[in-house]
Amino acid sequence: MTDRTCVAAIIVWPFIFLFPYTFNDIGSGNDFGQLYYVYKVYLLSMLNSGHFPLWSPTEGGGYPFFSSPFAQAFYPLNLFYFAYYKLLGRFAPWDYQILTIFGISIFGSGLFLWLRRLAVAAPVALVTVMISVISLKVTELLRLPNALHCAAWLPWLLYGATVATDLSKVKFGATVFGAALVMLLTAGYPYYIIYALLLIPAYVVAMALAPSRNLFIGESPESPSSFTCYAIHIGVAAGCAGILTFPWLRHMQTLMAQTVDRGTPDFQYATGHTFSPLKTLGSWIFPPVSNMEGWYYFGMATTLVIGFYIFSVSANFGVTSRERRLSIMLLAWLAFINYFSWGRDSALFTWTWHHLPVLNQMRVWGRMNIIQVPIIAMLLAMAIHHFLHAISSRQLIGSRKGIWVVAEVIVLTLAILRIQLYLIEQDLFDIYWTTYFKHADPGFGKSTSIHVTLKEFFDERFFVVTTVAIGAALVGFLLVARWAPPAKLGPIFLRSVLMLSVVEMFVISNYQWPSPRHLVKNQNFKSGNYNVPQLLVSEFSHPRSLASPMIMTSDMHGYNVGLTPSWGFKRHADPYLRYLNHNGEWQPGVTSNERTAVERFYGADQKAQRLFFSTRIDQKTVVDFMKDVDATEPLAKPTTQMDFYNGDELRLTVNL
Repeated sequence: MTDRTCVAAIIVWPFIFLFPYTFNDIGSGNDFGQLYYVYKVYLLSMLNSGHFPLWSPTEGGGYPFFSSPFAQAFYPLNLFYFAYYKLLGRFAPWDYQILTIFGISIFGSGLFLWLRRLAVAAPVALVTVMISVISLKVTELLRLPNALHCAAWLPWLLYGATVATDLSKVKFGATVFGAALVMLLTAGYPYYIIYALLLIPAYVVAMALAPSRNLFIGESPESPSSFTCYAIHIGVAAGCAGILTFPWLRHMQTLMAQTVDRGTPDFQYATGHTFSPLKTLGSWIFPPVSNMEGWYYFGMATTLVIGFYIFSVSANFGVTSRERRLSIMLLAWLAFINYFSWGRDSALFTWTWHHLPVLNQMRVWGRMNIIQVPIIAMLLAMAIHHFLHAISSRQLIGSRKGIWVVAEVIVLTLAILRIQLYLIEQDLFDIYWTTYFKHADPGFGKSTSIHVTLKEFFDERFFVVTTVAIGAALVGFLLVARWAPPAKLGPIFLRSVLMLSVVEMFVISNYQWPSPRHLVKNQNFKSGNYNVPQLLVSEFSHPRSLASPMIMTSDMHGYNVGLTPSWGFKRHADPYLRYLNHNGEWQPGVTSNERTAVERFYGADQKAQRLFFSTRIDQKTVVDFMKDVDATEPLAKPTTQMDFYNGDELRLTVNL
């Protein structure tokens, strides 16, 4: 099997495994529609009119569009999205869902090419990647297109940094590294940019130093790049990417500094949605006790094979010196990331939060576990190689060491089973599992009973059954290896590991955040195209909504001044929340006069007034401002006529 064939298979594989999404039986829920799709279709509609939007006038009383990470306005793949939009004449949620899944294909193909550069055999690399891309940390990101496309370029950075160690390919490797960095920086998910700093720089340093480079690659390249040559090429590539993306990143950072809960460090905010040692344990052996914000479960086959490999490394059993040193390095790296992700339970995190800027304005640190996926994938590839060697070594199977190998797999399986049963007995399920995963959305009707059944009636003991089955399968491979031809047993083992992983992961990976809103295909396609510039003008004279925090959509044409918690300009949130809560309901004690003034101020009454004339703008309350407006109008007698408006530019004829 050639590398090209493997890459082609990897590109197609996510669409096959995620076929409920591919065939539009279900859609991505959670933040997919309200925070990502709406911005993308808004952008494409504006580009279709020949205008690039800078300002977003229909959300939060007005908010920057180009520098908002939700908009992902400068992501180069927007050109591909726009071509798709022009070709089909629509960009429905299903279309964006397909292109989001394509992000997994990008991730997987980069991961495969990287593993191949690390001397991993093609069949092993293929199976490793096919398991990695269906892991929970990857498939969980279907609800966050920006995050998925940001993560998609992490393996390409690793690949570019590795290729550049070969002097004959240093320019190509640096170009791949620089291009992938541009993609990552513009993909619109600042969290992952920060998380990447805990992975990519360390790996680049490892590739720049000959001892660590050879440890990863397995041998020295025929014409290795010198430290200076490598540093210059990677440095120039990173510098060019930084120069290209700095203007946007700077504007985004400036915007975030003015946004609610993002500008002022708050330890409680930063440690919200904490991960923990129990959730880390669940990410390896029992997902129901973990949390989807940080879980990275690859399946029990992966856990047992890696566990078997760790035992062999610890016992110095059948592993080379290079494998031992590299696996210890990878395990230490994983331990560091896990410990940091525990938030307030981690002394390392607490110290970092108090001493490093920017980091103290972020939260949900379990999400950083995305950078563990390439590391676990590499460890899995090494573990599969080792297991294949174990079942192909007849001398091993017939020896006393072989008995210890079989015993180790049995003991590991029984230990995991006991922990799983204890967690079930103690009912230590995470709130996400009980409240969201196991709770069928009432929007699913009788016509979608299969989805309700798969989610709501999913029995946690399924993981116990798969542990027994996979543990027995591994023991079986070790026992029959003495008589089976190694040439046949190896491929059967690889197919079995993949098949067992697919069976185990299918339900939990596909049904993490399904949405019933995407099920009616006709509605799906109706909402795929709307004329934003025209709606901006036609809705300009209509009342704004006080409740909705959304940008204008095909279904909600109005201008909105509502707020999402922890979002929007602080200077808008302060007066707004003085009178209304985040649901658009009036705060206790707000008088009828104040309500009238607030509705008029925000253009939410029937007059839908947008423009006011006053003598000053430093009033302390909305009521005082409206009194000034009422006192000014009889004297100034203003009249206005809107001559042009496109969301960014407003031309008025004013008589005053």
